[in-house]
Amino acid sequence: DPEAFLEAQRVFEEELRAGGARLVQPGGGPGRAVLVEPPPPPETPEELDRWFDLPFTRETHPVHAGEGPVPALEVVKDSVISHRGCFGDCSFCALTLHQGRWIVSRTPGSIEREIRKIVSDPSARGRISDVGGPSANMYGIGCPNLDKGEPCRGRPCLGKKPCPSLSPPGSRAWADLLERLSKVHGVKEIGVGSGPRFDLLDGRSLERICLRHVRGQLKVAPEHCGAKTLRAMNKPPWGCYESFEARFKNLVKRLGKRVFLSNYFLVAHPGTDLEEAVKLFAELSRRNYSPEQVQVFIPLPMTRAAAMYHAGKDPRTLEPVYVARGDHERRLHLALAQWKLPRHRKFVLEALEKTGRMDLAGRLKPSRRSGGRKRKE
Repeated sequence: DPEAFLEAQRVFEEELRAGGARLVQPGGGPGRAVLVEPPPPPETPEELDRWFDLPFTRETHPVHAGEGPVPALEVVKDSVISHRGCFGDCSFCALTLHQGRWIVSRTPGSIEREIRKIVSDPSARGRISDVGGPSANMYGIGCPNLDKGEPCRGRPCLGKKPCPSLSPPGSRAWADLLERLSKVHGVKEIGVGSGPRFDLLDGRSLERICLRHVRGQLKVAPEHCGAKTLRAMNKPPWGCYESFEARFKNLVKRLGKRVFLSNYFLVAHPGTDLEEAVKLFAELSRRNYSPEQVQVFIPLPMTRAAAMYHAGKDPRTLEPVYVARGDHERRLHLALAQWKLPRHRKFVLEALEKTGRMDLAGRLKPSRRSGGRKRKE
């Protein structure tokens, strides 16, 4: 029942806080039910430190011995987790469900101990690839309600503007941490591998990050540009990203640094009709940019976006949201984002024709015709 599904999602989100109510849903046969316990209160930084002080080997699990390098481990083996939790509350993401909407940060001393252990291994070559968490620059940020595990009901921490109760603002705590870790004996470089929230980066913190810790590319996730899509995602409006993009470009020009933005996009998310997808194509093609990092939406269990995908409504407002269904329609959304790839050209043209935007077709490069003799069909 889609309406019951939406109500279950609404109640579940409302009780996703320390001290929330137990939820019981009958199912699985007579006398059986699913019991959902509320999250425990946030752990203290000292508790988090004790977890990370355990003697982890940072090596492949013994069951994989003799199988060679594990690619997923190679990417993160020289990285460090600085905190848990995320107050971004993006509709499509399950991190808040796993770790809480509140931030619990490790103490700098605990992170230093882990980094000393990493750089003592000659294979690390003195480089730490990343220091971060679900959103790297949420390190050290808190608020009186979040610190108790009781986020405000019906009010997002991040929207058009971050909530003024968040402190310290502007990613200063994260920038201070990276600067402190850079001074640890044996460390040659502290990198930024995970993507920070661009709406939390003030000018001074952005400058410090770009000067000392960004190698080549800074990864950020605007996700989309369509207003309906971004509202459904619970992401900041496109104008917020454009403002950040302008600040970033002016900064790197002033610093004389060859540093670029690497953007991540999510297509076919609930709320994204074909007109919204064409808007993304228009913005990207205007920049002559066809991103590599594009994901086609997949509904994750218990997320708000999964409820939208199933019911076609936003559980917060009960307003209808458009849902792209079927492989072909989802392929059109992907093609419009990665519009430079030759294999997507016919799908882009199809989408432009369907939406009456063939005026944008001139932005596509002419297709390459194979030379030589004509082949018989």
